[in-house]
Amino acid sequence: MSKTSMAMTAAERKSKEKTQKNAMGLLRRSYWLDEKSLATIEKIRKSNSLKSNDEALTLLIELASRQLD
Repeated sequence: MSKTSMAMTAAERKSKEKTQKNAMGLLRRSYWLDEKSLATIEKIRKSNSLKSNDEALTLLIELASRQLD
């Protein structure tokens, strides 16, 4: 059975995700958030039908950035 027809392992999925994110020019960082901040990010994700909290955080930063300009 070829690798393409087999299920990818978690490590392979993570590696693929990292490669895709790097190709998009994204950087991996780690931040500590309180429950209220995390709840806000999750609410933004759900209300905008986003796939991840990363996308919600990016949207939140883009909107805040526009207010600063």
